[in-house]
Amino acid sequence: WGGVGPDSTYGVYDYCPPHFNPWVKLRMGWIPSEKVIRVTCSRKVTLPPISESPAIALIPISGNTAEGKDFSRGEYLLVEYRKREGFNRFCGGIRTPGFGGGALIWHFSSDHPFPVTGQMVDARLGLKVADYGMNLKGDPGNPMHLFWARHPKLSASTLPNSSSASGRKTGIILSAFRVRKGKLEFNVAYSQKGIPR
Repeated sequence: WGGVGPDSTYGVYDYCPPHFNPWVKLRMGWIPSEKVIRVTCSRKVTLPPISESPAIALIPISGNTAEGKDFSRGEYLLVEYRKREGFNRFCGGIRTPGFGGGALIWHFSSDHPFPVTGQMVDARLGLKVADYGMNLKGDPGNPMHLFWARHPKLSASTLPNSSSASGRKTGIILSAFRVRKGKLEFNVAYSQKGIPR
């Protein structure tokens, strides 16, 4: 989004840059380990807005995920709640009536390279954002790039899907995204009875 100039249609974004992605925050130590919710079985997850508390959910796709402190190995999903407030007040676009923000789901893999497309954050890092193909530079986004009550599910059959970077079905389903009492709730299900091996 930093490529959007002040004379363009979306120049307002120059004055309200979005947060760094959570993977960078993890690597830099900006998200303490006690604020990383490691999901290793089917359960409900609750997240505060990332602008209020540095808390994220880490959902393993492979068994050796995020070993050590640098989060640079394995394959996993990171989920953060971006509420439309403060620096995230334009999250999902300027004109989005009834939309108050939602989850961004980031996919990291050190095991298999992603194809280089508009979804890539950095092909060398093995990081992408799970969405409908939004261009990360100069694209203000829309509510369907985030997961919330009207876009409530990520699974093997959705677009985007929960497959691994190599294209294998993981059996991971994230569903029932909704905001309750100021926090984002969603369900995680491992349909293959645990973390894929």
